[in-house]
Amino acid sequence: MTLPKNEIVISQIRFSYYRLGQGRTLFLIPAFHSDVNRFSSLLDILARYFTVYIPELPGISTISPLGHYQHTAKNYALLLNKMIAKLGIEDYILSGFCLGAVIAVRLLQITEKPPSHLMFFEAIYDADYILLNTIDSLAIQTIKTFGPHNRLINSIIDSSLHSDKFLTLYFRLLYRHERHIDQVIPHQIKLTSQMNSRAWVELIYDIFSLHLKKENLIFNIPATLIYNIHDDILDTPKTIAGMKKTFPHSHVFNVNLTQHAPSGPIDKAFVTRLISPLLPILKSLSH
Repeated sequence: MTLPKNEIVISQIRFSYYRLGQGRTLFLIPAFHSDVNRFSSLLDILARYFTVYIPELPGISTISPLGHYQHTAKNYALLLNKMIAKLGIEDYILSGFCLGAVIAVRLLQITEKPPSHLMFFEAIYDADYILLNTIDSLAIQTIKTFGPHNRLINSIIDSSLHSDKFLTLYFRLLYRHERHIDQVIPHQIKLTSQMNSRAWVELIYDIFSLHLKKENLIFNIPATLIYNIHDDILDTPKTIAGMKKTFPHSHVFNVNLTQHAPSGPIDKAFVTRLISPLLPILKSLSH
């Protein structure tokens, strides 16, 4: 499916976004390390029930940065809130994948027109509940120690993110147990190299400074929380418990998948396993 692409200027920053389907509006915020076209099979199903808007996030989905703004969940939320207003979106469902759900939470803190429902896929709740491998743990601890604007660290990361040789070695080690590693590696390199290195550093610092459990936020908006019972990145029980405190009018759906996100392309088989248990809720929300 070829996604119809549109553009809009928000605070002098050019955003690309996609609009497809018809019906009640679903505003879907993508995740860290993602390409909107990667979700085309999922969007195809969602578009059967909703008018879906999904923006490309500057610095994440594209190499162009977020202008003079730091790449944080709060700043993305600020700009996406303006986008929603400029597009005239009302009576909508706010949705997000992983980091996109964190951005959605920040949007809820500032919006004057809150959504009527929330639908989050594997939302991050607290940095303490993110599970890391040894290599990533060392890299993130270094960024947290020196901050997101250390010249030496930023130079190293910029060189690494845009070096096919380095990324090939890194992903070959990270995904060494994957059956289709020769398909996974070029896919992961594409997702990584499209990111802006400043955005990568600032977002990593922001994500691993996230502690919603200390903020005591409560939103009385009905929410659907979707989590993978075999998530390899999140401590799912603790994350769900925290999210249910933040969203007391929430319902949790567990899906049976093998990873937080596919290491390779998102195929129709994965989307079917993800969406099939959710079809009743999608139908009910579409009216």
